[in-house]
Amino acid sequence: MSEIKPELRLPSKALAANIDYVDLSDSQQEQQKTQALHAFRIDNLGLLMQTDMTSELLANLSICNLPNTNRVLYGMGNLRGNIIPVFDLQYLFGMPEGKRKYFLVIGSGENAVAVLLDEVPLQVNIEEQYMLNALPLMPAVLRPFVRAAYHSDGLWVDCDLMAFFESLTEHIK
Repeated sequence: MSEIKPELRLPSKALAANIDYVDLSDSQQEQQKTQALHAFRIDNLGLLMQTDMTSELLANLSICNLPNTNRVLYGMGNLRGNIIPVFDLQYLFGMPEGKRKYFLVIGSGENAVAVLLDEVPLQVNIEEQYMLNALPLMPAVLRPFVRAAYHSDGLWVDCDLMAFFESLTEHIK
């Protein structure tokens, strides 16, 4: 009876033949089609925040009202020694006045702004399939800054928020 000797191979060669590779391209494409983004609502309009954007939610903020300015500028807030504008987007968008329980600070340092919110911001999963082909009816002041709109449990708008806030200077006079 002859003895069978196993063939000696390098470990990398021996293992390579038995590895079943998994193609992840489909799951990676699926991941790219769905994005988890932070967002906030102004009445029934959802605004998406860019993933690299700094934000902070406050229940209290020391506010100083400025006389002879439009109500769009709710006031100037003192955020740890930095003076930041606080905007009332419900008023700007012509929406009914809400509870205004929170201040959402967007950006940091000298680029920070705050908006009044009725509800806490949330994380939403935006799927590419819910992207609208045409922009729906929305406030005209926001429209030039909108990159895309989605309809999934309400209207969600992806816009350049910082450029939008910079444009508000013409609305506060």
